[in-house]
Amino acid sequence: MKYLLAVDKSNSTKHALVWILQHAKPMITFSSLTSTSSNMRGEALLKRLGNTLEKHQVPYTAVIRHGDARKKLPSQAKKLGVDVIVMGRRGVTADKKSPVGSVSQYVVEHAPCSVVIIKEDKDLPSSTEEQKPE
Repeated sequence: MKYLLAVDKSNSTKHALVWILQHAKPMITFSSLTSTSSNMRGEALLKRLGNTLEKHQVPYTAVIRHGDARKKLPSQAKKLGVDVIVMGRRGVTADKKSPVGSVSQYVVEHAPCSVVIIKEDKDLPSSTEEQKPE
């Protein structure tokens, strides 16, 4: 199975990575996508997440794309032929009662594959290095 982890600088990305390490075994291919505004920050973030994946012997491919994550995620998923998009939910939407944010909602509606949305869990460690998969 091929997974795409939507990456940004929020803690919800770390929680989505923990979910993948716990639930998505075995993994054949792991593709990581970021839509941060700075190449240096995006590359540094992918390097840290990549180190965690390597530590758990998970093969991955890092991909950086800039722009609107709502539009980039579904198109990148189609281009890469992924089976599942895994993304965090930061809860920054104006409608606090909505179970998903505007980016999450758009991706669910437009993705060519299944989408798993991980709500940020305040009880989980903020570092993926502190969390061990089951």
